[in-house]
Amino acid sequence: MGGACYLLAIPLAVFIVGTSNFYNFMDGIDGIAGITGLIGFLLLANYGRSIGGDIHYIIFCLCISASCIGFLFFNFPKAKVFLGDVGSILIGFVFSCLTVLLAHSAIDFFIMAGFMLPFYIDEVSTMVVRLKNRESLIIAHRRHIYQLLVNEMGTPHWLVSVGYGIFQAAVGLSVMAVKPLGISAIFLTYFIYSMLFIVISLFIRSKPNTSKEH
Repeated sequence: MGGACYLLAIPLAVFIVGTSNFYNFMDGIDGIAGITGLIGFLLLANYGRSIGGDIHYIIFCLCISASCIGFLFFNFPKAKVFLGDVGSILIGFVFSCLTVLLAHSAIDFFIMAGFMLPFYIDEVSTMVVRLKNRESLIIAHRRHIYQLLVNEMGTPHWLVSVGYGIFQAAVGLSVMAVKPLGISAIFLTYFIYSMLFIVISLFIRSKPNTSKEH
């Protein structure tokens, strides 16, 4: 049992560090980090309540959501203040830690981790595209889908941020709905939403004004 716990420490550490950094990388336009935090922590609180999670963690989730609302008054639709690296990394770190702490089983973990799916899939798919193009992953870029929509296609920040929030809420509510069907249904749901995002992203990247290197 003790050995298994030590083995789990490695993937959980990767999950926590990865989520913290992904959240930071995705905090690039007005409102997207605040809306994602608001919805993500509300989903965590709701799911944590449904599985009988520690009330202190649930209250903490609600407090972070309330903080995101307060932040959005100054960051959305037109930003006057920003989270910065410290703020965005902190939110990603807290989200991933609460996901681990609230989970009673592997299914719980995979469901709650998916509440941040739009950020994960945008970041991972962008990394794949950059590796395919032989770009260095340590060099700054503007190749995320949300960045292409805003910077290259001229889509308003607020519309992109709200769109990501709607997609995030749809994913979260869907995986909670299919939980009684088991882990296969959960992963199938993630697969469907991921493929939808990838198809849309391929369409966006194929546009003449987004296909060139930056």
